[in-house]
Amino acid sequence: MSERDQLRSYYHKLPHGTKGTFASTLGVPLSSLSQMVQERKPIPIPHRVIEKLRRTRILTSEDAPAPGNVTSVSPIDIEAVIQRTVAQTMASLDGKTAPKFDVYRTSLDDLPSVTNAVVLSDLHIPYDDRSVIALVEDFIKVQKFEHIILDGDLLDFDVISDFSPSPFSVTTFSEQIVMAKAFLARLRKDNPTARIIFIPGNHEYRLVRYLMRHARELAGLGELKLGSLLGLDTLKIELKDSGLKETYIQFGDLYIGHWNMIRMHSGWTAKALIEKKGVSVVQAHTHRLGLFRKACLGRTLVGIESGCLCQLDPIWDKDLNWHHGFVVVKKIGDKCYPEAISITDGQFFYHGQLWSSSPR
Repeated sequence: MSERDQLRSYYHKLPHGTKGTFASTLGVPLSSLSQMVQERKPIPIPHRVIEKLRRTRILTSEDAPAPGNVTSVSPIDIEAVIQRTVAQTMASLDGKTAPKFDVYRTSLDDLPSVTNAVVLSDLHIPYDDRSVIALVEDFIKVQKFEHIILDGDLLDFDVISDFSPSPFSVTTFSEQIVMAKAFLARLRKDNPTARIIFIPGNHEYRLVRYLMRHARELAGLGELKLGSLLGLDTLKIELKDSGLKETYIQFGDLYIGHWNMIRMHSGWTAKALIEKKGVSVVQAHTHRLGLFRKACLGRTLVGIESGCLCQLDPIWDKDLNWHHGFVVVKKIGDKCYPEAISITDGQFFYHGQLWSSSPR
C-alpha cells in the first residue's frame, strides 16, 4: 500500500465527527498532505499548530523539535502521528462524548460462489403499505432467498426528526419500534435459514442525530442503539452500520446502499452514483424504480433504484412520483445480476408467475 493510501486509510478509520482532527493535526488539507507525502517532501507546520497539538497530546516532543517559526515533520513521523491520533480518538469515545458504533466491513465475506438475495427498502414504518408488504413477505417465503437485505428506512422516526413535532405523526417512538420488531420477527420466522442484513438509512440516522442534539450524555448507552432497540441479535439479523448518514455493503461486484442522494427523475440517481462511484449499485432512498446502464472499458455497470414499500399517498403529501418495488439479485462467482421488480396495483410478475396482494 502506498503512503498516500495509508494516510487515507487512517483518515477513514476516524469516527464520525472527528475527521477534522486529521487535517488540523498537520495544518494542511488532505489533498496537499497526500501529495507531499507521496513525493516525500517535508511538510511545514506553523509553530502555533505544534503548540496546540502538544497541549492536546496529539504531538509529543519526539514528533516536533524545539520551537521555531516553522517546523518540518518528515513523512514517517506524520504516519506515526496519524496512527496515534486515531488510537487516542478511539479511546476517548467512552460514551460521554460521542456514540460508539460497531466497526462494520463493507464487503460481505464468506459468500457462496452461487447465491441469491432480495433487497427491500423504504418501508417507513408506520407509513408502510401493509398489503404490499404482505405480498412481498409471501413471495420471499416461497422463493427461499439465501440473503435478505433491508436497505434502510425500515422506520420513519418522524417523531424525532428535525421536522417534529408534526401534526401528521400517527404513532409514538416506542410504537414504531414495536411495529418494526413485529415485522422483523415475522421475517425471521418465515425465513429461518436466511442471512438477514440490515443497512440503516437516513431515517434511522435520525436516532443518532436526536441523541447527539438533545441527550448527548445518553448517546453511548448500548440500550439506545438501533440494534438493541430492535433486538437484532436475538433475531440473528446482522446490522451493517457505518455510524454515518450513509451506509452500504458490497455483495459480489454489486454495491447495495442507502446513499443520501436523490435526483429529479427515475434512473437519474442511479446514473449519478455510477458516475461518482464507478461501480454497479442498488440504491434505496429515492422511492422510485429506475435503471441505468453504462458500458465502459470492457465493463457494463448497472444501477438500479429499488422503489419503496411504504404508502404511495402518505397523509402529509400527495401526487408523489413514488413506485412500489424491490430488487432480486443472482450472484455467480463475483458477478451479480440485479433485477428490479415493479409492483403495480398490488401485483407483479416474476419468472412468468403473477403475484397479487390481498390485505392481511
